[in-house]
Amino acid sequence: MTTTRSEMSPLLEGNEDTLIAVRRWLSLNRDVIITGDVGSGRSLVLSELLTRATQQRSGTVLIRAAGDSPLSAFITQQSFAQTTSGNTVGEATSWLISELEGRHGVLLVDDLDDLDSVSAAVIARVLRGSEIALVATARSARLQDLPPALIRLLSERAPAVERLVGLGFQGIYRLIAQALGGPVDVPLASAVLSRSGGNPRVALALASAARHSRVIDRDRGVWRKVGQFDDVPGEPVANALLGGLSDTDVRALELLSWLGPVREDTATALLDRESVVRLRGAGRVIEHPAGPGEDTLITVAPPALSTALRSRVDDATANEFARTVTTLCGDDVPLPYLAERKVSDLLRGAGHRAEQDYHRWSAELADLALADAAAAEAALHREWQLTPTVTAANDYLQVLMRRPARALLEAVFTETRITGEEAEGDLLRFCLQRAQWAAWSDLSAAEKAAFPFADDPRFAEVVQRLTSLRTAVYEGLTPEATSWPVPEPTGIVWVDAWFAVVVAGALLDAGRPDLALEHADLPGTALPRTAVDYAEGIRALSLLMLGQIEEAEHWSRHLLETAYEARDINGVRVHAAVLTEVLTFAGRGHEAWRVLNTSLGLGTPGPAGNSFYRRGLSIGAAIQAADCADDLVTPLARELALRPTAMSAVCPLQPIAQAALDRATGEELVASRRLEQAGLEAADQGRLGCALLFWFAQDNPPSPETAQRIEDVAARSRIPLFDPYLALGRAVVARDTDLISAVLPQVSPVISPGLVTGAVHLLRRDGVDRAGLVRREVPTAHSIHHDDQLQRLSAREREVAVLARRGLTNREIARRLMLSIRTVENHMASVLRKLGVRSRDGLRNWSFSDS
Repeated sequence: MTTTRSEMSPLLEGNEDTLIAVRRWLSLNRDVIITGDVGSGRSLVLSELLTRATQQRSGTVLIRAAGDSPLSAFITQQSFAQTTSGNTVGEATSWLISELEGRHGVLLVDDLDDLDSVSAAVIARVLRGSEIALVATARSARLQDLPPALIRLLSERAPAVERLVGLGFQGIYRLIAQALGGPVDVPLASAVLSRSGGNPRVALALASAARHSRVIDRDRGVWRKVGQFDDVPGEPVANALLGGLSDTDVRALELLSWLGPVREDTATALLDRESVVRLRGAGRVIEHPAGPGEDTLITVAPPALSTALRSRVDDATANEFARTVTTLCGDDVPLPYLAERKVSDLLRGAGHRAEQDYHRWSAELADLALADAAAAEAALHREWQLTPTVTAANDYLQVLMRRPARALLEAVFTETRITGEEAEGDLLRFCLQRAQWAAWSDLSAAEKAAFPFADDPRFAEVVQRLTSLRTAVYEGLTPEATSWPVPEPTGIVWVDAWFAVVVAGALLDAGRPDLALEHADLPGTALPRTAVDYAEGIRALSLLMLGQIEEAEHWSRHLLETAYEARDINGVRVHAAVLTEVLTFAGRGHEAWRVLNTSLGLGTPGPAGNSFYRRGLSIGAAIQAADCADDLVTPLARELALRPTAMSAVCPLQPIAQAALDRATGEELVASRRLEQAGLEAADQGRLGCALLFWFAQDNPPSPETAQRIEDVAARSRIPLFDPYLALGRAVVARDTDLISAVLPQVSPVISPGLVTGAVHLLRRDGVDRAGLVRREVPTAHSIHHDDQLQRLSAREREVAVLARRGLTNREIARRLMLSIRTVENHMASVLRKLGVRSRDGLRNWSFSDS
């Protein structure tokens, strides 16, 4: 029976690289210490190592710390029978050596730093002077934190260290889907990721607490987020993470959670440097080293723990904390509003500790971004509550519109006092944001008409101009145009900035990135931050479409890192989506997904910030489809279908995501038809750049009619990025294998799966196996163990073995390697025969490496 990836433990799947690394260290006769946060899956990794060793019949014993009493780690072993001789250390030593089957076994020790002293002495005696290898888990890699009996020995043996990192969006999605017994939607997985920081134990505690409090519910077989995670009980999370901490440390974390992100000097004044270092080592606080001249910030992690601890702070404790902060730090540290001031709950946290250094760095900054946004939102909410004017509402809405706070948004738009005497710019800004919210909330025409000043001619004129600007670009742009007129200014900075964004986005969609660049420079000063983010995102996409991939990557990466440093949530969403698209065209789909994953960790946006978020989801669905991760394609495509927007600054590329969903369900022909039709509609509307992208994304090679249509549209647009795609399409139609070989490396199989597949098939038909020319991330010739059986596998058989080991079906492997299913079946049969295993399940017992 075939085991697919959806049937594997998400924790084991996420830690497969650690398992491989441990096996490599063991092959080099090196001990290994596995570290990681509480709940990261350290014990599960050891159990899996024991299972694999048992199946391979190697001498391996697993010892678990079980308390402070002498030999507690051994007494719990069923086969250890203590006698009455009194020589307990000798008995345990003899027993352990016999269980390890001599001097070449592997000793697994769970929670090495919690061993009782006698058990530690036994283990030290067994290891000293022997060739027995040690694989142990511990909270940290500091040998000084281990039992004294082991410190000197391990210093001599110099163990390697492997750290378990938190799960990303993909791992969290699969973990909670497995726990809940069914698929989940993107907002639910994103909310769990943002609050758990990728910690599996915290994620499971959040999922069960959310189900208990009815914040999530199953709708037509899919678990959905139907309430706010602010309402989820926090005690399960606190209990999952605080068991090993002292009362003093817990009290310190409560204080830091109540304060929010603080400067390093403030934290050390309130606690002391030693306490901060200890909590950092335990993973309970994170430090963000800022740039030159800026202060390091410290906050509690993961965000769900900060939420849980903050909920414990009653009025008396808050007042006590306030007195402590004022006494130790003076009046320079801003205090949160106390409980009796009825401030709305803060939005907290985001994912961190991801698989790569960049991901970990950006995700920790996301923690601070959401914490800062929550603090700013609370202060602005307070101001609006005191004086619910249009000016105060606009200030509040600039942060509130970024998240789906339905009840709060409705309150602002229905309870704000409008007198008609407000400045024209303020009133227009409020009415336009209200219209955006109304479209996002799917209000009826009658409900919209009932708003105060809904029929104001100034408001109607601005809305009409926004619509007509886009239409004018689509209908009036000609191939010969060398410029496009700047919209006539209104004198209102907020409105003029959005006019420029709309024109720049329309020019990009129309296939004229050269002209879009000119309009991406917004006029005026004191510009709205969201409009600036959108304009800079359009600039980066324009550079990409002009074929300047390196410049586009450099610019979008700079913008993303700047957004993280400024803790600008909307900027992170915009530039993560843009960088995802740039990296995908550059053929680095796995890296692109990691970047998008950081944005998903911020949660879903509200009425503002949807354009680039939706475009990022579409590209993400294409990436996961190319990786055969069908279980992730479905929620991404579903999220796009459930959350339409009235007007997007850039095309959201939703047909690409829907086509990916078609492929995931085996409907490749439907996917091609969908993209063909989407391309026709886009071309008819004047969105020539979108049309080309949809046509290139089809699953089948272009027919002669489609090829001619692509040529006609390409002649009317200027997108150098698509030149290799056009050349490859021409080569496929002409069956020119030399040209195919020359152009194929420049085409992304994620963007154009059908075109690449057709090209590869033509090469193979002529006896030229040039699949290696494809710019993709398929595993190379991996090795299984280091024995002679591996050498009997061909390079293609090794690729098939690697993917089958990961749980892919024959159909998924065929799509990934661009082979027929029958060919994959033949390779699979040959692999099983040569390796001497009866079924694909037997491949799970083999250790794959990159050697």
